[in-house]
Amino acid sequence: MEILALDEFVVGFGVAFTTLLALIGVAAGIVLAGMAEEEAAGARLLWAEWPLPEKAVAAPKVEIRLAA
Repeated sequence: MEILALDEFVVGFGVAFTTLLALIGVAAGIVLAGMAEEEAAGARLLWAEWPLPEKAVAAPKVEIRLAA
């Protein structure tokens, strides 16, 4: 009986792992498709420019004062 329970666990783990990989692939495909549509519309999407320049608010520069 223990062998049957172990087999069900191994098969269940394999199905869960394969499903997880498929979901990650679908999510990555959706993100890449959305980025492709934005680039087709003329937006430049470079990883070095994240967050997008038009949506980013620069923080005011604070001068550091050292105690004397």
